[in-house]
Amino acid sequence: MKNTGYKLPTLKLRNKKAVSEVIATMLIVLISVALIVVVAKFIIPFVKNSLTQSTECINYMNSYKFQESFYSNGNELRYNCFDKTNHVGFSVKGDASIENDSSLLGFDLILYEEGSSKKISIRKGDSSEIKMLSGNTSIQIPLRGEVRTYVYTKQGEGIFTSMEVHPVLASGRVCDVSDRIKLDVCLSSVSLG
Repeated sequence: MKNTGYKLPTLKLRNKKAVSEVIATMLIVLISVALIVVVAKFIIPFVKNSLTQSTECINYMNSYKFQESFYSNGNELRYNCFDKTNHVGFSVKGDASIENDSSLLGFDLILYEEGSSKKISIRKGDSSEIKMLSGNTSIQIPLRGEVRTYVYTKQGEGIFTSMEVHPVLASGRVCDVSDRIKLDVCLSSVSLG
């Protein structure tokens, strides 16, 4: 490389002192402590709360299942169906592995028809738009291993083709779907009305 005689300018510090190493170290320590406090105060509780809410339903994922069929007096009965008189019947079984029945408030039922859906909240003792197959309007929720059959009278809706059940915890949290079933026309041996 040829020397062209051009010199780079040099910066001169006049009476300027650099930050001492001790002060720089102290600033880094203070910033680190401040970050730790922020993480401990805000981020950890947020993550902990989020995890608790998302894992609250894990023990109740299979709490309720539709009972496809059962036998009574030698006849196979299927109550997960609809009839021509605007009734929808469904049988729900409480899972045998439910640890604590008091942790469950009930369940939400979602009925699907083409292009829309209907949510029905089913809670113990409610006398809502649902009734028990026995005609009792005081709702009973299936406990561990029990099967309960319900009847919903349609309010001008179309034909429901499927439904799903969502457990609802005592805290009010609605869990993800526990079971789904397709609805068919009721057999002649099944009376919902």
